[in-house]
Amino acid sequence: MRDAWDIACATTKSKGCDIISVTVAKATRHDDSAPKEKHVLILVRSASRPGPDLAYTAHRLCKRLRTCQDWRPVLKTLYCIHALSRRASPHFSSVVAADADGVFALAHMSTVVGHAVPAMPFVRAYAAFVEAKLEHFMASPVDYESHFSQGGRGGGAGDGAPEDRAMNPYGALSASQVIDALGRLQRLMGAAVACMPSREVFGSPAVVASLSAVIRESFIIQACLMQATLHLVDTFPCMDVEDAERALFLYEARGGELRERQQRFYAIARDVVGEDHGQPELTDVPDTLASAMKHRIACLHAGETQGVSSPQGPRPPRPKEVDYEVVALGVALPSSPEDSPVQGEVAVG
Repeated sequence: MRDAWDIACATTKSKGCDIISVTVAKATRHDDSAPKEKHVLILVRSASRPGPDLAYTAHRLCKRLRTCQDWRPVLKTLYCIHALSRRASPHFSSVVAADADGVFALAHMSTVVGHAVPAMPFVRAYAAFVEAKLEHFMASPVDYESHFSQGGRGGGAGDGAPEDRAMNPYGALSASQVIDALGRLQRLMGAAVACMPSREVFGSPAVVASLSAVIRESFIIQACLMQATLHLVDTFPCMDVEDAERALFLYEARGGELRERQQRFYAIARDVVGEDHGQPELTDVPDTLASAMKHRIACLHAGETQGVSSPQGPRPPRPKEVDYEVVALGVALPSSPEDSPVQGEVAVG
């Protein structure tokens, strides 16, 4: 009844059919079905037209998220925002990030109807991932969607060939900038792999569709991680002590932990989506390279730069560290979380 009332109100508004409002209401019904692709496409088209249509689409989705009192429309609204951030105009993400100030916290509130159901941990984790994605879009100097969304799955990017280096979107960044970019990408991947539903909701179409979207995005994020890591290794000989220590931590410690979590995530994904969609190539850190990085840091501390001078000049401010790795109760994890996520994508029919 609530869905029928929302659709009727949107249809009669302003003496005509408000297509965007009707589509948002239909795409986020109070049931377990996934949003239909035809509804998502209508929203993608409206969010791809600069001007009132784009702003109104973002406003209606944020309002829907803000006023929802049931986990199912909350999850579907998050799915629509995620889909539009990938497929619509890049300006849509900035508009939603400005309009949605604080609305993603709704997915963490115990006032949502059904907050104790098995699906709520996934809803909270998915909300944290979508929020992290929007914040990454606003903070990162590289729009990874435009560089990698057409390049296939993440496992094939950045194998070290010269042509890969020439096309590396992170290649123009300084040492400090690529370190910050790699840290943001790792946190974003950590938020992605935290989106692991419980087995009780494996059969929910809305959960499977949302999880599949996260899986596909993880391929792109992995491609970015590989390219950013490639440039980090290239610039490491020119880093000062502080940058070199940060680079080693991201490359060896956090990178190794993240790879373990990704492997668990993709292993469980097969059970969730019902088939094996593969996974990006996850390689361990070479011992020789990690040892070489540690040796250079030791030399820098000892004042032996081996003929490589440390760069001088003003350093850009370090970004705020935010951990989006969400667990079942919505509590941020320490450095060794036990979350898992998934991989692959299913069609939203």
